[in-house]
Amino acid sequence: MQPILLEKQFLVDERGKSKAVVLNISTYNKLLKLIEDLEDSLDLKHAIETGSKFISHKQLLCNLKKQGVL
Repeated sequence: MQPILLEKQFLVDERGKSKAVVLNISTYNKLLKLIEDLEDSLDLKHAIETGSKFISHKQLLCNLKKQGVL
């Protein structure tokens, strides 16, 4: 994985203390995508740990067709 935070700028106060970070839009969007992927991974992990029964994709499609959804 490539580091995405290579291009960044800091906003500092009058004492030189960092107060904020400025990212270009491409870097910001990459960061959002990584966060979304992490959230999805955590949701899947939680579902696997707490789920009692899973069905196959084929069975899901069959069930949805029977219900008239597909």
